[in-house]
Amino acid sequence: MSQQKQSDVVWLNTSPSLSWLSQPLLNKLSHHITISKWEYIQRPDEASSLNVAIQMLDNYLQSSRQSVHLIGHSIGGLVGLLYTHKYPEKVKSLTLLAVGADAALDWQAHYYMHLPSA
Repeated sequence: MSQQKQSDVVWLNTSPSLSWLSQPLLNKLSHHITISKWEYIQRPDEASSLNVAIQMLDNYLQSSRQSVHLIGHSIGGLVGLLYTHKYPEKVKSLTLLAVGADAALDWQAHYYMHLPSA
């Protein structure tokens, strides 16, 4: 998890190895606003639950006395959506990028749904 100086706009990233893909957008936005970047890195032996990420995001946002604008792409967007549902008073706005109509159905769910059963 990255702990940079926090602004009222927070970019949510759950795939640090793919963060280079978001850099062009973040560079453009940073000319107009200050954006904090929050990252969640799941350890290999950690249980696969977004509740851990949501709790860690809440811990990160404890330092902010005001509600924030969250921006999330893919699973980062899903974390933002679930966080906003759980803590609506802490979120000023939520921007979702490339999050499907059913946010819980990501490429991993699609993969396991089509995996032949043994």
